[in-house]
Amino acid sequence: WLTNEFGCGEVLPQYSSIYTGSVSYHLQNSYPGWKPFVNHINAANLADCEAYVEKIAAFGSNYSPGQLVISASAGNYGNTNYVLDNARHGAGYAYPYGDGDFTTAGSTVSNALTGLTANGVSINAIIYNDGLDTNGVAGYTASNATQITNATNVAGYMCWGEHSALGETYAINTNVVWTGHSSWWIIETVESFNGMRGGCNQGNFFQWFSSNAFGGTNYSNTPIGAVSHTEEPQLFGVENSATYFGLWAAGKNFAICAWASRNTHFFQAIGDPFLTK
Repeated sequence: WLTNEFGCGEVLPQYSSIYTGSVSYHLQNSYPGWKPFVNHINAANLADCEAYVEKIAAFGSNYSPGQLVISASAGNYGNTNYVLDNARHGAGYAYPYGDGDFTTAGSTVSNALTGLTANGVSINAIIYNDGLDTNGVAGYTASNATQITNATNVAGYMCWGEHSALGETYAINTNVVWTGHSSWWIIETVESFNGMRGGCNQGNFFQWFSSNAFGGTNYSNTPIGAVSHTEEPQLFGVENSATYFGLWAAGKNFAICAWASRNTHFFQAIGDPFLTK
């Protein structure tokens, strides 16, 4: 059972103080014996939402005419490359005064490599890096890992966002720029509150679906699917990147890719459930 909901996708007000889960999660669990894939099509404003729908309609006409399931690559659209930016904060960002030392958490992103290669993606189609940057406090020498700031023909993207030198506005400040066939791709980031309205000084779905996102114009480079969190998921609650990207590479519907990767009840999937790569 697949269903779409147009709405905010945040934690319900009556649950916000006890953190029991997102709207999506509660809807999915409100039908005994059923597990509907509840996806949201939501953004900062009506124009962003309309632009998303118009993009899907255009791709349907051009690449999957007359089909319920719209696939870009099936119509020879060249979205072939997966961008996995594992550069992240290291020593010097320890809690509670910073946003965390993620030195030992590299597998959160690197696991995506396993999912992609297991589903036939050539290593030549995976742009991957791994590194740390440090804050230069408490005796540490400041340094910055090399971030991935540009790519072409993007099929999927994962990064640490604000937990790296990219900062919180990487999607809209031209820190990260896509070119070529980069209008049909999915995104996952290791940011706790990337699904919250109002923001928490982190990258979020408002920015990802903005008209100038990822160096594009008029929504040309916005993703067509995103996974996010409406409350703190902790690292173990971040979506399983191997499952998420692996299923996408295998041609599964976006709703299946997203919900199968869920590791927290603070989960929100954004995008049309029937889309495939």
